[in-house]
Amino acid sequence: MSDDYIEIQGLEIEASIGVHGFEQQVRQKVQVHVRLAINAAKAAKDDQLKDAVNYVQVVERIQAIAQAGHVCLLETLAERIVQALLHEFALSWVRLELGKPHILGKGVLVRVVIERRRHHA
Repeated sequence: MSDDYIEIQGLEIEASIGVHGFEQQVRQKVQVHVRLAINAAKAAKDDQLKDAVNYVQVVERIQAIAQAGHVCLLETLAERIVQALLHEFALSWVRLELGKPHILGKGVLVRVVIERRRHHA
């Protein structure tokens, strides 16, 4: 496994997420931190975007998944995002943190962290 990665921090997305009635009525802010294992040497060799993971497209994909419909659990949203990223981008693994700020009170962040590897056939 390579030690190269792209990290996207501080991304806030809006999602319809939660099990409580009040959560199903409004979109909530979800904080995203994602680490994507990449092959930086391949991209750096020719300095071409076609050989790199386009992090703009990664962010757009994360946002699209979050907008796709209501989910009850952070775990569900996290799994959907990670599986899409592994299947759609040249990544060997993804580590994703999703957090719901203030859901348990001011200053409290509830976070789910998952890590998945691409399975080779």
